[in-house]
Amino acid sequence: MTGDPMTRPRIIFFIVLIITGTLVAAGCVSHPFAENNSTEITVSPSTISPNLDQQNDWAYQYRNNLTPAQKKIPAELLPIIDPNFPKDQWTMTTKDLADYPYFIPAENASQELNISESQALEHGGEIKVGITLQPSATLDIIDPFATKILYKNEKWHYVGAWIGMNNLETVASIPQVNKIELLYPGVTF
Repeated sequence: MTGDPMTRPRIIFFIVLIITGTLVAAGCVSHPFAENNSTEITVSPSTISPNLDQQNDWAYQYRNNLTPAQKKIPAELLPIIDPNFPKDQWTMTTKDLADYPYFIPAENASQELNISESQALEHGGEIKVGITLQPSATLDIIDPFATKILYKNEKWHYVGAWIGMNNLETVASIPQVNKIELLYPGVTF
């Protein structure tokens, strides 16, 4: 390349200048000579939701009164398993879950999971869940409560299983259980 040896540094300088100017104009960086470089934003609950009143919010009150075991259970299932759930706010029954692929109604559970009819009725329907355990726990701790174990992963301390709806809170009350989550379609073992 023949020509002025300073051409390349000048081109780089102008490219950096153009990029810097664009970033300052877009607000991504502050101008070094600006008087107020503060980008601090203050957000209060009234900014987010002006009518938020936690003292009168039934969901807030309900969540604060959950037992430690109930806090491990998916929120979608609490209206069904918790007799203290405010039914005037939201009603849901096992019949409402019948269309979901992670639930088997009691009347179908004996055929689909190969269990006795009395066991299926006693369980109140079966729910497909993933259970995360503490690292020190043995995965076999879930076996007595599971209708059918789908998967065990030692590395992630995780068990996939069909659990009776009436056993869900018992499983959640096991101290070594960290969390229970629904296994949605597409989660296979």
